Amino acid sequence: MILLGNGRTGANVADVLRIDSDTVRDYSKRAKKTGREGLLRMSYVGSVALLDAGRLAELDLNLHSFLYLMAEVVARFVGQRWGVQYTWSGMTAVLHRFGYVYKKAKLEAGKQPEPEIQEAFVEKYENIKKHQGGAYKSQPGIRDLGKHWFFDDVYLRQMESRLRNACPEVPFR
Repeated sequence: MILLGNGRTGANVADVLRIDSDTVRDYSKRAKKTGREGLLRMSYVGSVALLDAGRLAELDLNLHSFLYLMAEVVARFVGQRWGVQYTWSGMTAVLHRFGYVYKKAKLEAGKQPEPEIQEAFVEKYENIKKHQGGAYKSQPGIRDLGKHWFFDDVYLRQMESRLRNACPEVPFR
């Protein structure tokens, strides 16, 4: 506003500030209409939530039950479950409101575990496949085509994380 007050044109101010000239024009109009207080007031009111409180609570419960590694996978789940489409950035905002943060998974190199630990891991893995395999078919990322299951890459990383939690002593890859 000071530059405009000193006689510079809107295009010149936009060039100096490296912003769009329409933005300079909008600020100038708002300053003339509402004064300095109008420029300093933030009147942004966000958009209406796409999910109601009940669905948000159900989503929060689901997030506590399943590990999702990326916001876009959560957005895909919401789309499949309730038919509500979120972008990855929109779902990231929802997750932040719940208090979730992104933490990149790290693989740590390690020694080969003892044979007993490896056998215990295989036993736990077989138990998961035997008793919980049906529950996994209904999850996003799995397609059941008769006797063949097809998993997307994100789901495989989630399974790896679950197995890592079941038997943390076993290094993966």
